[in-house]
Amino acid sequence: MMRFFHEIVRSIPILVSGIFLSSYLMFGEGIDDSVRTAAQNGVQAFLQSIPQGAEMKYGFHGRQELSSVTAGAPVRMYTLQDDSLRVGILPGKDYLVALEEWRVPVMVGGEARALLTVTRVDGHLKIVQMGGAELAQEFAAFDRLHPNKRKILLRLFGLHCDFMIIPPSGGGNADDGAIFPLRSARVAFPGKGFEAHKSNSFRHILPIIRQKLLERPDLNQRGNH
Repeated sequence: MMRFFHEIVRSIPILVSGIFLSSYLMFGEGIDDSVRTAAQNGVQAFLQSIPQGAEMKYGFHGRQELSSVTAGAPVRMYTLQDDSLRVGILPGKDYLVALEEWRVPVMVGGEARALLTVTRVDGHLKIVQMGGAELAQEFAAFDRLHPNKRKILLRLFGLHCDFMIIPPSGGGNADDGAIFPLRSARVAFPGKGFEAHKSNSFRHILPIIRQKLLERPDLNQRGNH
C-alpha cells in the first residue's frame, strides 16, 4: 500500500486553538484563495522533483500530465484536543483545534491526482509535502456525492486516520456538522459501524474516539504520527 504521504520536506504546523467554525466560514474563502495561490505557484517545483518513471506512484498517468496541473479547492485540517478529551466529554465544549495546514488537490483535467500539504513557514504559505494519491481519490469521490459543499478534514495523527466534516450551513461550531469516516478511519475503528459515505454526528463519534485514546495512552496527536 502506498504511504499516505511521501515526504519531501517536513514541517510542524502551528496549532490555532479555540477557533469556531463561524469564524472559519466568515474568513475561510479569503484564506482559501491565498492557500490555493501558494499551491499553484509552488506545485511545479515539486512536480519536477518526481523521478522520471515514478509518476504513477504519485497518482499521475504519465509525465505529460505534469505540465497541465492546477490547484484544486483547499481543505483545512483540524485535530482534537487529546488531553481534554481524555479527562472527559463536557457538554458544549469545543474539542476541535484548527491547524495552519491545508490539503490541496492536484488536478489534471478536473480529476484529483494527488494532494499537496500547504502550511505556514516563517509567516508565509508554502507547500511542504506532496503525495496522498489514494486520499486524493477519496476527496474526489466525496466531492461527487457532496458537490459545492465546504468541508474540513479532521486528522487523528496518533491513529493515522481521517474524517471529513461538512460544517452546518449558516455558521456554528464544527462539531455541529455532519462527519464522514474516510477509509483510514473505518480501518482504525473496526466494528464501530462506520460506513463509507454515511454521515454521523460529532457527538456520536467523540466517545468512540475517547475510548480509543484511553485504551492507548501512548498516543499523542502531534507526537506519534
